[in-house]
Amino acid sequence: MAYVVATKPGRFEVRESVSTLEGPRSHTLATFREMNGEIVEKVQARSEKPPTAAELTRLALRACSPVRGSQLDEPFGETLRPSACG
Repeated sequence: MAYVVATKPGRFEVRESVSTLEGPRSHTLATFREMNGEIVEKVQARSEKPPTAAELTRLALRACSPVRGSQLDEPFGETLRPSACG
């Protein structure tokens, strides 16, 4: 399962949690300042259960990360981010 967390100010990580015999473990799939197509491809290539681009965008918006997408997506992201980020 992939998830996005804020690390240092302005930096985010996509991480994946996996079950092992020793318990759950998490590893970083990508570090970024803005979610974009390159990050999506990197995450999908490294993940055991690749999330879709839409799922990664939703996770990034939930973590209050900037997201670069099509011009049609930008108004939605600008509307959703303030409500998700308080």
